[in-house]
Parts: sequence; structure tokens; C-alpha cells
Amino acid sequence: MATCEREELAAIRGAAAAWVVRLADELEETGEGDAGGEAQRDFQAWLRADPRHQETFRQIRLMWDALEQPRPRAAPARRPLLLGAASLLGLCLLFLGHGQHWLADERSGIGEVRQLTLTDGSRLTLDSGSAVDLDFSGTERRVRLLAGRVLAQVAHDPAGRPFRVVSEEGTAQALGTRYVVDRSGDGTLVSVIESSVAVRAARGGASVTLGPGQALRLGPGGTAEPLAAAPAADSWERHRLIFDNAPLDEVLAQLNRYFPGHLHASGDDLARLRFTGALPADDVDKALRLLAEVLPLRVERHSRWLIRVRT
Repeated sequence: MATCEREELAAIRGAAAAWVVRLADELEETGEGDAGGEAQRDFQAWLRADPRHQETFRQIRLMWDALEQPRPRAAPARRPLLLGAASLLGLCLLFLGHGQHWLADERSGIGEVRQLTLTDGSRLTLDSGSAVDLDFSGTERRVRLLAGRVLAQVAHDPAGRPFRVVSEEGTAQALGTRYVVDRSGDGTLVSVIESSVAVRAARGGASVTLGPGQALRLGPGGTAEPLAAAPAADSWERHRLIFDNAPLDEVLAQLNRYFPGHLHASGDDLARLRFTGALPADDVDKALRLLAEVLPLRVERHSRWLIRVRT
């Protein structure tokens, strides 16, 4: 299965899990047999959008219902069972989302930032939930990024072998020392910290050279125009996430990389609210508390595996 297809399926699983949680939550709040009309309309539209949605939802709903036993309707008895199901759901999503990379040459766990010294003296830092294969030969030094984000600090090679970080979408070849390659969503983002990097899309086309502070996204359709890199694009190496007027949904997506479960966000203001500042990547609960101090958010931790953020 192609890497991009695996990521697409992972996104569908995440959306299906969010719907399981939302529908159960609406049912608990209303006490009715079905969730409210607006939720049902949105849910039915999501089911119709892709034939895979219904089957994925069915599978995850079965995991959820496996812990549901016949019980009185009383609300106090329902909450512990919901939380138990949420814990199971988190474990299942954790396995489904990351199990395919267990055979990678090097990988990092959720919440782990791991540093490696390669055989040529270069340093590679793997962000949370990342996986790479290494292929160093007599003619090149190749790092295949399977998932997540890496920071490469490239050592000079006396033999002149090029150093390349390769993903499904393209190749980023070092012309200097320090850069970040990030596989997320449906593309790969290359951000240059020091010196320069030559980026080429997997589908061909001209190579684009980026300088310090520049970034470029490689997508299924090729490359886009260079843009300004995010502030302190390598700050996650020091367990800090820096944001400059970033949309809240983007901030939460970054925090979700470090949470070993499901960080579910909902609300009409997700795309409207923006955040500027620094958050700890190694303490998601603290980061969410800090966000809630400056933005109109409600943070609810339902279990070790499930946090809900509402606007």
C-alpha cells in the first residue's frame, strides 16, 4: 500500500473515531435514541462522501459497543462505560495508525523526540511518531521518511556522497547543513534552517533551491511556490512549539502529534481563533491549559486516551 494511501486511511479512521465520540456524546446529553438533527445531517453527509467512510465507522463503532453492556438509562452509570470505551478506542487507533511503521530502521514513539548519530557523523532528530529507513551506500546517503518529521544536521562527506531525505512526494537534498522535512496530511513540507536545500518533486520537474528561512510543500500534484518557513521551524527539537498567528485547528493538530490517543476538537470557531506564542510539546495537558487561558476554550479529559477541546 502506498504511503499516501495509508495516510488517507489514517485520516478516515480519525474522522470516524471523532464521529463515534460525537454521536455518543450527543446521545448522552439528549437521552434520545439518535443524535440531534444537525449532527445527523452532518454525519450522513460524511458517510455519503466516500464509500470507505461507512465501513470504517462500522468497525470503530463495533470496538466502542464491545464494552457497552445492558444497563439502566441513569446517567451516572453511563459515564464510566463511555470512558472505558474511549480508552479502548484510543488503543485501537494508536495501533492502527502506527503499526505499519514498526519495521522501519529507526522510529520514535508518541511523545518521544529521538536523536541519532548516523555512520557519516550526520545527526538526525526524529519528532514524535516518526519513522525512517536508512540507505547509505558508496554513492549516496539516503534517508527515507516514512512518517512524521525529521531534522537533519548534515556532516561533510569526504567521498562527496549527496545527502537526501526522500518521501513519497519528492526529495530534499542537502547543499548545506540543517533542515526539516515533515510528512503530514497529503504532502511533505521542507523547511531550511541553515545553508540551502535542493527540492525536487517525485513526479519530476525542475529542482528548486531553498535558502535559510524558506519552505516548500511537495504535494500529490508536484511543488508549490516557496514560502516563508514557520518561526523556529526546528523548535520541536527542544520540546517547544512556536506559533505566529496560527489558526487554532493547526495548533491543535500539532499538539495531537504528541498525544498517545485522540485529541478531538469541535466548535464553530476552530478556524477563526488564532494563537501566537510558545507551547510545551512534552506536556500536552499544560499546553491545553495555556491555550484555555488566552482563548475561549473548554478542555475536557475523558481518559488517558481521549481529550475533547470545545470552542
